[in-house]
Amino acid sequence: MTYIDRSSGRTVLHEEYSRDRSSVTRTFYDRNNNQRSYNYNRVVYHNTYVYVYQPVYVYSGYSHWYSPFCGHDYYYNTYYHRPWAYTWSWYNDPWYDYYYRHHYYHYRPYAQYVYPSQWLVDYYWSSILADQYQDDYDNGVIAQQQSTINAQAAAIQAQQSTIDAQQAEIDLLKNQIQAQIDAELNARQNGSTITLDTKLLDASHVYVMSDSMTLVTADSDAITCNLTSGDVISLSKEGVNATGSTATMLVRSAKFGNCKAGAKVLVSIEQLQEFENEFNRRLDDGAEKMKTDPTASSILTQMQ
Repeated sequence: MTYIDRSSGRTVLHEEYSRDRSSVTRTFYDRNNNQRSYNYNRVVYHNTYVYVYQPVYVYSGYSHWYSPFCGHDYYYNTYYHRPWAYTWSWYNDPWYDYYYRHHYYHYRPYAQYVYPSQWLVDYYWSSILADQYQDDYDNGVIAQQQSTINAQAAAIQAQQSTIDAQQAEIDLLKNQIQAQIDAELNARQNGSTITLDTKLLDASHVYVMSDSMTLVTADSDAITCNLTSGDVISLSKEGVNATGSTATMLVRSAKFGNCKAGAKVLVSIEQLQEFENEFNRRLDDGAEKMKTDPTASSILTQMQ
């Protein structure tokens, strides 16, 4: 399967399957034509075949970039976490202005970082939103929605309690994503990874959408609504259906014009696995950026 960037005709994702289709290698191309390849193995969840991302960083060596973010008390010979400031390069980018000022209740980064996993939360979520914005911009969606969003933002600004509630929900979701990152890091350092089966047993686990799709609501009306990359869902009390092919999910946060928060939608097990694949892929990319980004590297040097 090959996906084409409709604005340029350039390939942005190429998939190569093994002869028996037990595995697949996906090669991603960014807008500067840089490429990175990642491996996925086929497994069965709930009678459904899915391809599962294979982490780049798995064993204890993964922690070599992580520990320098801790301070060291030489008197007691113990390590402790200490906050640091980080200025993201995208603060002045159009996508951040769009989602922060016009969808400002939808996303905002941490004011400061105490744990590397908090930094990875912002790397993960911001990279998904930046990609979604660029796709929408290329396809003319941003221009079409701008006037409507401006009017909506002005209306919401008059309701401070609504703003506070929405931002509080985002903060809760970010804390949950941080907990999921920490859990995944711990699993990898022990030579394993957390499977979708395990995640589906955890009602608190949240899934950040990494693709745009039209979904059917799980109510008697069975209407359709849209969710786009960066929206957040979690497993509802109805859980996985009897056949194991879909799950009823609760919309926790969504952008203006998408499915409303609180709506229940049906999502396939395969799609949920792809959201988790993207979570782990971007987690590896974030770990690499922490080592190579000049700003992050300077922080590492200062804190060692």
